[in-house]
Amino acid sequence: MSTKTTIYTLSRIAKVSPSTVSKALKNSPELSEEMRREIQKIAAEMNFRPRAVRSKIPCIGVLVQQHENIPLDFNQYLSSVLEGIAEYCHAEKLTMTLIAGSAEEWTRYDLIKELGRRGIDGVLAIRTNEESGYLETLERNNFPYCVINGTAPDRKKSVSVDFSGIGRTAGEYLRGLGHTKAGILVSPSDARGGRERLSGFLEAYPDAAVVRESELALEKPDGFLAGVLGAEKLLERAPGLTAIFATGLEPALGVINALKRRSVRVPEDISVLSCDDFPVMAYMSPTLSTVAVPLKLLGNAAAGKLHRLMRGVVPRATVTRAELGERIIERATTRKLRS
Repeated sequence: MSTKTTIYTLSRIAKVSPSTVSKALKNSPELSEEMRREIQKIAAEMNFRPRAVRSKIPCIGVLVQQHENIPLDFNQYLSSVLEGIAEYCHAEKLTMTLIAGSAEEWTRYDLIKELGRRGIDGVLAIRTNEESGYLETLERNNFPYCVINGTAPDRKKSVSVDFSGIGRTAGEYLRGLGHTKAGILVSPSDARGGRERLSGFLEAYPDAAVVRESELALEKPDGFLAGVLGAEKLLERAPGLTAIFATGLEPALGVINALKRRSVRVPEDISVLSCDDFPVMAYMSPTLSTVAVPLKLLGNAAAGKLHRLMRGVVPRATVTRAELGERIIERATTRKLRS
């Protein structure tokens, strides 16, 4: 039985994205004459006849990967990144579709066919890990995609913050306040972001006390509880420390809670620093000092890179720290030590 020739068949043969094939068949001036002729020749040889369809608004699909035993949580991080994507789509008159599922699910079934059924022209993948085999499927089929804060089969098809830079900035800031004895609570510790934040922090504090969430024997991931238990361990391991860097909002809240229960004053006795900058941080009591990361800009930059890929533009290198940047927002949970 003969296999039906589709636009995805042509994209695999021509080694270009489906959107590039579509443009070539429509004689789009965005492509060179040579590329248009080459793709049109392949289409003729395959007896491909495109269906007559109405003009379609390009659609970006956002794949939010779910992990085993972790419920889908539209937390501040995910909400901020999605807001940046949505703003780009609105400005460029694109549509956006949100899909949640597991890596196993997307790797098992015909993802390309499903994306086509939903009218999706390119994919942004969030919360990927080493189990994200579906990224290889996208790469093999030349389907436009971009990974946010993760590793892509083609490294140029990813956008990421500089996690090491976040840790380094936190360490340099606390050093500048005069803290010579500091600790770091890494949560989650098994993800790339946690590992690289720790690496950057240790550049400023080679002898810092370290507690990883993975050593706390939690029944399930819980940032707040990790902060509570992690603070207890840090105080046991490093008596006399004067600063703690918690690598997330919920762990930082847990740290502050644990210190208050021990009648340890923040920041008079111990300074607490977090990362990211969510609105609630400015209204807590005490307000939370943090290494601010522009997550909306991250989402916006990722959507922009994907949109270029959808138009057949060769991707640039991964977004760097210089393009996104991070900065200290000093509030009430940190203070300078007297010399």
